[in-house]
Amino acid sequence: MHRFHQSDLVEAIKSASRESPLLYGTGQDIPKSRLHRLRTAQAWLKRDDELSFMISGPKFRKLCGMSKALASESRIASWGSSRSAFLFALAGEAKTLGKTLDLFLLESTPWQNKGADKLYRAVFEEHRLIFIPRSEWPHVKDLMPADAWVIPEGGVGEDALLGAMSLGLDLAEQCERLNLKPEKIWIDAGTGLTAKALIWSLGTLMSDPPEVQVVLCAGDEESFTASLKTDQYRLAPYKLHRPPTARSYGSTNQTIFKTIDRYLKEETVLLDPIYTAKLLLAYEQEKGEGDIIVHSGGLLNNFGFD
Repeated sequence: MHRFHQSDLVEAIKSASRESPLLYGTGQDIPKSRLHRLRTAQAWLKRDDELSFMISGPKFRKLCGMSKALASESRIASWGSSRSAFLFALAGEAKTLGKTLDLFLLESTPWQNKGADKLYRAVFEEHRLIFIPRSEWPHVKDLMPADAWVIPEGGVGEDALLGAMSLGLDLAEQCERLNLKPEKIWIDAGTGLTAKALIWSLGTLMSDPPEVQVVLCAGDEESFTASLKTDQYRLAPYKLHRPPTARSYGSTNQTIFKTIDRYLKEETVLLDPIYTAKLLLAYEQEKGEGDIIVHSGGLLNNFGFD
């Protein structure tokens, strides 16, 4: 495969994002978020939570990379959980563009008329929904319409990847502009695409990149490492962590909610119980001066699974 040079990758990232309706009126060619200095630690919070109220910053970036393709396709299909935050973001953006999706959803616990389920139902029911029994789910990819542009589960594809890489470009430009030289950048991982995109983009864009600290809120170390292998990008150094508490995906406990309460009182920053509270707890175990922590945000994450 072709190995991107720095200038090639910068142009590819900007080209993928600059025509996105999500950036109209901002004067930006990629999504950009500010750095917020923490009061209680010598560290910076990368405020990707401020890119969008409803969806997380990483999903906002993915959608910016996919917008041109979304606008040009006549039929679009994807699959995932009936409570997939990525599908929620995709469904909302598609509706804005006047598109109707074929959404293949895992048949599971019915939506409740409360909490985040009310939001999922309101957005998803604007599209064509096909519920797939759990017994057939391993073969869901085979059910995709032959005439549709198929977006893999979680948006794990080339179009979304370039959007996700805008985080690395944003950080590289900020560090150069502000003369910051962080030794570590902390990020959480669900599907892991954004964390991998950060490792690839920083490794390619920076001559001496910081070490990326990935907190695996879902998935496992072996799969994450295996999927990083590529001839296309140079890797930044990285280290994998498990959350220090409530390690199962979606699980919570009193430590998590006390952490959310503490950061809200001390830093006026709202964390979520699925990703960012666990990310900050992992950071606190190995924190270094000048670290950057990516705050992904997103209203849906704040509900947890309630």
